Amino acid sequence: MAQMPSFHSLRHINLVSLLLCLAYCACTTAGSIYIGKSSSAPPKNYNISEVGINRLFNIFNAISIIATTYGNGIIPEIQATMAAPIQGKITLHYVVCVCIQFI
Repeated sequence: MAQMPSFHSLRHINLVSLLLCLAYCACTTAGSIYIGKSSSAPPKNYNISEVGINRLFNIFNAISIIATTYGNGIIPEIQATMAAPIQGKITLHYVVCVCIQFI
């Protein structure tokens, strides 16, 4: 356990990871805007045309995508080992995280 790195010793790796994540988000956003505005973009159809079981599965798929995107409970779980004054804040953040999943 003593040989495991702390978050402080991994700060440079975390910074590079953050920068790569932001660059990826910027590239995908710019690419989506470019393709959406181009003249050769595919036609847009926002109608819900499926019926029956396919529609139900699409609803569950959308809920699972939203829950895994916005409801990540790993960070509060990692930080739950912190000192007592911070535990209340972490618990509050975790409750907000779970509430986002249910909304």
